[in-house]
Amino acid sequence: MARLLFALVLISMLASPAFCMPEYMKKYVHKYEEYKLLVIKGNAADEVAKLVAAPDKYKIVVWQALPEQTRPEDVAKVMAWVDNGGVAWFHDSRLAPLFGMEAAEIQEKDLRFKPHRGEYGATRVDGAATLSAVAGVNTSHPLARGVDYVQVFLVRVSPGMYSCVRETPGMTAILKIQPISNQPHFEKVIVGILPRGKGHVVFKPLIFSEQVTGERMQINLLEWSAGFGVPDMMGNTIGSAIPPETPAAASSVPLDRLVMKDKRVLEGTIQDKSFRIFMTVPNLITGTIELRLASSIVIQEDGAQDAVMLFDGKKLMGTVMFSEDINLKGTNGTVTKIMKSEVARISIVPGPNSHKPIKIKMEGGVEAPSMK
Repeated sequence: MARLLFALVLISMLASPAFCMPEYMKKYVHKYEEYKLLVIKGNAADEVAKLVAAPDKYKIVVWQALPEQTRPEDVAKVMAWVDNGGVAWFHDSRLAPLFGMEAAEIQEKDLRFKPHRGEYGATRVDGAATLSAVAGVNTSHPLARGVDYVQVFLVRVSPGMYSCVRETPGMTAILKIQPISNQPHFEKVIVGILPRGKGHVVFKPLIFSEQVTGERMQINLLEWSAGFGVPDMMGNTIGSAIPPETPAAASSVPLDRLVMKDKRVLEGTIQDKSFRIFMTVPNLITGTIELRLASSIVIQEDGAQDAVMLFDGKKLMGTVMFSEDINLKGTNGTVTKIMKSEVARISIVPGPNSHKPIKIKMEGGVEAPSMK
């Protein structure tokens, strides 16, 4: 019955005439140019150069370049800008490792949807039109104001797979996928916020704004991301990603980040060239991985396996070991030795080989098993 109801609702939403935001709400919404968006599509390098040249000109960067048009070094410059107070949006989960998130695509068989081909960046792509629901634990979040179900477009990332990210520690999930009955996917997030330095990274789908709740969701995201706060019907605002002033100028050199177990955040350049990983699958295998092939390393406690996310989207599970301590060179040139046991998460700036296909051979010629 629930499945039939969902199908009827989706069909009616796709077929119904366009709705508009009520006039009493429009007077509380800022003009589009006040959001100071930079939409990056096509030749990303040229657009990123604009951001680097005038970082205080923009409040929101929207990444719509296709994966094959995306270079890790360009995203690293955007992330450096985010560290200084900017807000970056992206839509394609294949790029999640570059933006500090973890991809968790949903399979077609677990999704109620209608095939759709929509505009994305400078082209059109295949995907799924479906409904999403506000995550139950965050219905009071400013971005959920005035929103219940939203009709969205999920980019198809491979045959039968659609764009979602995983809910991970530190992320605030706003919208989650509405799965087929008895097929819960509570970790599948389609609007999620991850704090980063002074700013935020937002993963979101493309939204059908013809529906009232869709338009409201998009406005909430714009108002919140630009630092204005989300308005209610009386014009009162709550919550914002950044103060109303524009972000500070970004550092010219993207920095690695270590989130410590005591919640401190250390930034600098990790001097170690590689690390070792010990994996059991089911036999013990070990291997050495070039540091800048990994986008992040999550260090676990109590004997649990560490998680290594590579820039190509693969995930490795095992015990990570550095030669001794982690050597972090700060912006003042001082190198600090940090014990791995003090670190909760490491976010790593890409290197010259990060954009290339990654195939790691462990000792004995065994290929590293991926958890992707």
